[in-house]
Amino acid sequence: MIGRLRDSADLVVDTSMLSPHQFKQLLLGHFALGADAGMRISVLSFSYRRGVPREADLVFDVRFLKNPHYVPALKPLSGLDAEVARSSRPIRITCPSWGGSRADRAAAAAF
Repeated sequence: MIGRLRDSADLVVDTSMLSPHQFKQLLLGHFALGADAGMRISVLSFSYRRGVPREADLVFDVRFLKNPHYVPALKPLSGLDAEVARSSRPIRITCPSWGGSRADRAAAAAF
């Protein structure tokens, strides 16, 4: 009986690895109603060694970005400090399969 119920569900949530806060965020993301309902984007860090998070719809690998944690002067600071924000300034990246100029493809290959 439970198997048939699970098979007909629109959403199955495995809570075995979720904290109460994560479970609440997941439920709000799926079932939020009212005036403030809209697109919600959550950014989280994870380890491929432990697997991609189950709740992830899109995963972007950004390991090529410079990590301010490994810069000695920035290590004691947080992402809220201006020095860290300046070190993480936007960079232009393109992919050869998206088209773009030869210079764009060379820049993308440099990463």
